[in-house]
Amino acid sequence: MDNITERTNYLNKELVDNIAQYDMGSLYFDSYDFGPVSYYRVKKIEECRPDIISYRIYGTQNYWWFIMLFNGYTDAWNDITENQIIKYPDIQKVRDFLKERLKKVKDNREVKKQD
Repeated sequence: MDNITERTNYLNKELVDNIAQYDMGSLYFDSYDFGPVSYYRVKKIEECRPDIISYRIYGTQNYWWFIMLFNGYTDAWNDITENQIIKYPDIQKVRDFLKERLKKVKDNREVKKQD
């Protein structure tokens, strides 16, 4: 498969313990404008814990995966260390981006159904 978005379960919503989960596959930011970014210095207690960092930055642990992707991290155990500087955009920009991507995927599926 050439494009991850052609997967049948890409961005499908599944409920796991009553929490909506999405198969994000490979999420690309392309040239999306997240606006100005802020910076956060990782504390010792936050090493290997993107969930805690997400909570401190966004008030919820739900965006740990976004912080990883946005900073180019693939391994929470080795990529996030004390005193490391993490960049992050405003939470509303993140939500807008996710809504836009989800709409594009849904629109593409509708076009394919019509073909």
